[in-house]
Amino acid sequence: MKNYIGRVKHLAKKSATVLKEDPKRFLRRGVKYAYYHVVPSHRPKHIHYKDILFIDGTNIDFLMRYRIDHLMEQLAANGMTSDAIYVGKLTLDLVRRYSGFVFYRNIPNDTVKQFIELAKFYNKTCFFSIDDLVIDTEYTDSIKAIKSMPKEQRQEYDSGVKGYGDMMRLCSYSMTTTETIAREMKRKGSGPVHINRNVMSQEMIAISDKVINEVGRDSNKIIVGYFSGSDTHNVDFQMILPALRKLMKKHSNVYLKLVGRISPPNGLEEFKDRLIFIPYMEWRLLPAQIRECDINLAPLAENSVFNNAKSENKWSEAALVKTVTMASPVGGFKTEITDGVTGVLANNDEWFNKLEELLKDAELRNKIANNAYDEVHSKRTTIDAGGRELVKFLREKMHKNVKFIIPSINISGGINVIFKHAEILRENGYDVTLVSLDKLTDPQRLDVLNKNHNVIVERDVEIDQVIDKIVATHWSTFGFMKKYPNALKQYYLVQGYDSLIYAPGKTDRILANATYSDRTGVQYVTISPWCVKWLSDNFNQKARYAPNGISLDLFPVTKRKYDGKIKILIEGNHRDRLKNIDEAFNITNSLDRDKYSVSYLSYDSQPKKEYNVDAAYNKISPDKVGLIYNKHHILLKTSLLESFSFPPLEMMATGGQVVAIKNDGNAEYITSDNAVLIKPDHLSDAIVAIERLVKDSKLRDKLRKNGFDITKKYDWLNLTDQIVSLYD
Repeated sequence: MKNYIGRVKHLAKKSATVLKEDPKRFLRRGVKYAYYHVVPSHRPKHIHYKDILFIDGTNIDFLMRYRIDHLMEQLAANGMTSDAIYVGKLTLDLVRRYSGFVFYRNIPNDTVKQFIELAKFYNKTCFFSIDDLVIDTEYTDSIKAIKSMPKEQRQEYDSGVKGYGDMMRLCSYSMTTTETIAREMKRKGSGPVHINRNVMSQEMIAISDKVINEVGRDSNKIIVGYFSGSDTHNVDFQMILPALRKLMKKHSNVYLKLVGRISPPNGLEEFKDRLIFIPYMEWRLLPAQIRECDINLAPLAENSVFNNAKSENKWSEAALVKTVTMASPVGGFKTEITDGVTGVLANNDEWFNKLEELLKDAELRNKIANNAYDEVHSKRTTIDAGGRELVKFLREKMHKNVKFIIPSINISGGINVIFKHAEILRENGYDVTLVSLDKLTDPQRLDVLNKNHNVIVERDVEIDQVIDKIVATHWSTFGFMKKYPNALKQYYLVQGYDSLIYAPGKTDRILANATYSDRTGVQYVTISPWCVKWLSDNFNQKARYAPNGISLDLFPVTKRKYDGKIKILIEGNHRDRLKNIDEAFNITNSLDRDKYSVSYLSYDSQPKKEYNVDAAYNKISPDKVGLIYNKHHILLKTSLLESFSFPPLEMMATGGQVVAIKNDGNAEYITSDNAVLIKPDHLSDAIVAIERLVKDSKLRDKLRKNGFDITKKYDWLNLTDQIVSLYD
């Protein structure tokens, strides 16, 4: 009860603060809360950001079960998260929610092509997955069932095969089930290929173990079973039909069970009382049907490249219910079955003799079946080594991901720096996401940012990915970062001594200060030498440093004339007491306003009434700020402390003049050789300095040249390596 009362008091206090500082925000929150209370079904759904998205191109259950469902279980068993979706429901926004994408049997339609292009832009890795040699008609032209297709059906089939090959070449990497497919994929232009053999799921194992205990065999019968997945296997059954006819004629206790998509065989009419036909069924019913069989048949008529690509699924499924398999020594059967130990391999002319040997020897059947059972259970399930190798392959091929946790996407100097760091890392191969904690994000600005960045808003979001690097970018984001112990490396980008921004007595002052005292291995990084010093002196934190920069192409040089009205620009949020904006306006209010006009540029605040402003600029896009500077002759900057002060450098880049108080935030580049320096609380001296600057053309020329020269050192293009190494 005490905790509940405490929470209510905290909520009331927080609500009062929001109401006082931003009544519109309070009203929006209240309306939204009330709406979701009345219509809970419209509440935003909990969204999970995961490692892998499987995209199924077939919408066929028995295909996607082995190559999507089982792979997802392998990943889950080895600490990797995933989702699956049918390609028909694929949307471009899903690119943002995963680190890698596995396209299973997909054909590259327009949506898929756009999706892959966007994924590559964000450094998200695309994998192609196939489990049959259907990547080129070179392999399928020889299949009898394909040859006999009607013309239009054959054209459609061939188009799909060619599409798989095109899709394979669009993706950076591939996965398949056998050595033969892997070899031919490489020959047809794929990237590196990982062999992930088909494995048995935990549900298959559980069902099969139950079936072993519950389903018995008729001691008066020997049931031989043939399980067909598709009509293309009819030719395989025809190959062993003579041996089966001879066997059934010789042994009256032999029964033949035919399950699935197979045409009734000609030549066995005399044994119709010993033929058992079972239609295609849901897979969970299959183990019981296999268990009833004494022998499972897996013939492949031709030792072709196509058949050598086949996997050993029929053997594995039979092994789970302790039924012995006799198979052709082709493809996965040849490589995975040890003849006479875990199964029986028979060439085309050996089927009768080897099958009869098995019929007569129940002890041999049981011994081989038990060996196969042990083999599959120890090496061929979703929790075995194959899953670990799969995860290793995926992680090695996926780009390292970085999550920047930002307080908002609202325009500010600090936010601009974060987005620039994100851009540089993306251009250097990182998969970068920015997570905004501001739930009232402007959707239009979000749309603009998402053209070049992967930005998500933390509305009931859970990041279920393994995070290679996570970066807190403000004291208010530090706690969110610490929620994710699955982050391999944690960073704290410090752009200023935030606790000093708040007046004594403010809770935020304490909370901000606490974030500098972490002892759990967070790497502190910063963009200002003075931040390195106070982090070391005050908190014993060793911080990495990389200088800040500007994009010179956004600040074109403009020649100003000083024979007319002089335009002065003041920049900064007056709510930030260290920006010292009031003093700047005290200075300009004392100037002759017939000679000077004054503009105010602020990302977050409107000018006070007493500021006497001629023009106000609010929430200007970063790529438009240079145009504001170009309209003005002088930047007046009176900040007492900043992390890194961009405005003087940006004004210098345009060829304008700077009058400023020197502080730790600009000390690394500002001098009396490139700016007019003034002291705090020296109003008359500041006025004299401005008027001297307007009159003295030689002084302006010197300051302009030196100022422009220093900006070249801070061009982002020259700082790329230092920014990247900051997050090593």
